[in-house]
Amino acid sequence: NALLKLNLAVFPASGRWLELALELTRENGVTFYDASYHALAVTGETGGGVFVTADARYVDNTRAVGHLALLSDWQAPSVELP
Repeated sequence: NALLKLNLAVFPASGRWLELALELTRENGVTFYDASYHALAVTGETGGGVFVTADARYVDNTRAVGHLALLSDWQAPSVELP
């Protein structure tokens, strides 16, 4: 119920999202799992998302792509929940 109240957006898998997730995996030696969330931050509806992860190795390997932050460095924006 709590998740439904957040009114989260649902994004269907797009060709560009899959291409980028596979590219991140192949070129940076990272898991598809992490790369898929990162690709969503890059290609999502707003295209301005940020993939926040505690995996410093992932951030080091994919920093050039942008749209990501290390959890220990990230400042969450203030958001009012309904």
